[in-house]
Amino acid sequence: DLGRRRRSVGAQTILISSAVPNEGKTQTAISLARAFALSGKKTLLIDCDLRRPTVHKALGIEPRPGFIDYLSGQAGEDILNDLVTIDPATGLSMIVGATGSRSATDSLLDSARLERLLELAQGWFDFIVIDSSPLLPVVDARLLLRYATAAVIVVRWAQTSQQEVRAALSDPARVNYRNVPLFVVLNQVEVGSFGYGYRGRYKSYYAEAAG
Repeated sequence: DLGRRRRSVGAQTILISSAVPNEGKTQTAISLARAFALSGKKTLLIDCDLRRPTVHKALGIEPRPGFIDYLSGQAGEDILNDLVTIDPATGLSMIVGATGSRSATDSLLDSARLERLLELAQGWFDFIVIDSSPLLPVVDARLLLRYATAAVIVVRWAQTSQQEVRAALSDPARVNYRNVPLFVVLNQVEVGSFGYGYRGRYKSYYAEAAG
């Protein structure tokens, strides 16, 4: 029950991002969260890539709708427990999105609702793993950095340019007022089957809703 505090020490909150889409950040987030869960740690994985949530696709599970409704204030806090899905293979707790938001998501991530959710989770879990949007196209990961105790930037070997890597490393540094440690993971896993499916670098990933 996310409404009850169980721990006196807050959870370690790890933000997972990448420079651009299709670098394997979601698989990295899932693997890390599952490893924590298998080691006996209470772990929560949150799909905060609100524009292109893919954790449920990567795991082949049915998502529970309502996360965006909760963040936007259209649903009450009593929905929180209904949002949590348990991974039967590891006991990992997950909040996964059903559909992506086609409008701006920065206000949802910069909200008291998300802060409240993470505050409750801090009192229940040992580790919180947040799968965020890529760094370069939008500000989402920068907004989430304030909640992290560590951040991981996933770089796909022989895919991401040096210029993009340098930009991805310097981008969060401009808002890293708490000196959150930043780590880089080199990744060679092909994730196209459940990636973003964009044409061009960013075109369809951030298409706004018409009208």
